[in-house]
Amino acid sequence: MIGAIALATLLGAADVPRPVALREAGHGCGTATLSADAEAEAEALTRRLRDAEEKSATAPAEAIPLLRESLAEASTQAILVAQHDGARQAQRYARLALVRSLLATGDRDGATAEMDALLATAGAEPLPARLFGPSVVELHGARAQALADRERGELVVECSAACLAIADDTLLGCANAQGPLRVQLPAGTWRVTVAEVSDASHRKIETIDLGVGGPATVRLEAVRKDVDPPADDVPRRRLPRWAGILGMAVGAGAMITGGVLVGVDGRCPDLKTDPNGPNPCDRRLNTDVPGIVMLVGGGALFTGFTIPFAIGEARLAKQRRARARIR
Repeated sequence: MIGAIALATLLGAADVPRPVALREAGHGCGTATLSADAEAEAEALTRRLRDAEEKSATAPAEAIPLLRESLAEASTQAILVAQHDGARQAQRYARLALVRSLLATGDRDGATAEMDALLATAGAEPLPARLFGPSVVELHGARAQALADRERGELVVECSAACLAIADDTLLGCANAQGPLRVQLPAGTWRVTVAEVSDASHRKIETIDLGVGGPATVRLEAVRKDVDPPADDVPRRRLPRWAGILGMAVGAGAMITGGVLVGVDGRCPDLKTDPNGPNPCDRRLNTDVPGIVMLVGGGALFTGFTIPFAIGEARLAKQRRARARIR
């Protein structure tokens, strides 16, 4: 019986239950370019996972703590692993190497638990169990059949921007504004991490109890960032605000002065004596010409500064409305 299961697994004929994505997992997700520091960190983690895996081939007992340590590190950086193809593959191989090492040291229960976790979140790509020896192939086939008999629930991940969905430590796929990601997983408790592709620091982590009664939904809203209008679209003043106010004030003052000069033309210098009365003054004010000049000059100055000031205020109001719409 064991030989038949192993042969079926090797030929790819075994019905391995994997998360069933009801929408293409990678559709519309896009990729985010990792920073140089993040890339270096992912590469270093990949090397540690690979080294622990290689150690397991020759010294299983010594490799177990190394494998657990490197996998625990990968677990704490699940989003980085999900974004890096090499780290993601190294993580899967290290977990299979841990299964092999546990079997080699007689810990079948530990190997079974690790294999169950692997199969539950294996994704669309089948596990390369045959690369890790007959004992792993046999356990893979037996636990695949056991997992097929377990109840399953549906996980729904909704995002208003492209986002990665991770169950425990394994990437399930991605969702975006065009449609959610729907995945069937074995019923039980799952730690679900959802992170925005363009900004992985924007994330949500929830622990859900997945059952058969109905789907469990995790939703992540995109971060709305304030964006100023492009530099070419920002209205600019042709005249500084302070210069416009000063120019209008000077023009208004000249007009007032001109009006006063025109008003006192022909009157006595003391502005009290009646020039046409019984005791007229000897000299009368002659201020009509300078008064008219001041009125005309002040009016021109006031108008000349008022128009560009009004235009500048209108442009500033338009800029404020544009920024308010963006926000």
